[in-house]
Amino acid sequence: MLRGYQLMASLRRDVQAARWAYVRAGLEPIPVHAGKKQPIAKGWPTMPTPEQWQQADTTSNIGLRLGGHSQQAVIDCDTDKTAAETRAGLTGLGLPLLEVVTGSRGRHFYVKINPDTLPNRQLYYFEQRNGIKGELRFGAGSMVVAPYSKTKNNYKFIRGRIANWTQAQPVNFADLTAVLPQIKTTQIEYNELP
Repeated sequence: MLRGYQLMASLRRDVQAARWAYVRAGLEPIPVHAGKKQPIAKGWPTMPTPEQWQQADTTSNIGLRLGGHSQQAVIDCDTDKTAAETRAGLTGLGLPLLEVVTGSRGRHFYVKINPDTLPNRQLYYFEQRNGIKGELRFGAGSMVVAPYSKTKNNYKFIRGRIANWTQAQPVNFADLTAVLPQIKTTQIEYNELP
């Protein structure tokens, strides 16, 4: 296992740069297995992120742990129609768009949620109707693969800049869900919660 400077020297430069850009933006980057959506560290929901990076290797991709001090949530859209409705809703709220194209060609929209307005759930699924498919991810035990990860199709930003994330204002949960495609059910996605 690599340690300290050896690890930093062995990671791909784009992953190193992305990791530090996310940290500067107040986010929590974590190492993810290459080509997968699975964090490397077994205790990733609560383990400090520097400890997780000690377990990374030269092929590691990068993910973002959601919730916590970053207040980050991700709206994961699996269809073009879901992405279009989400984009229109976020624009209607006056929120800056930080949009990512995913490895499966879907879309992730990054938003900050006021933590005082959150119910105790990690994942909300959109009602699957007429081409709508996706979920809202937030809270302890939630994560997403992030741009600069290499998969079949690479994750990349297509609208907005991560450097502007620190200036983004949090939105109340009820205001956010009011402009998203109809939410149907709630389920906990990850089983590694404390």
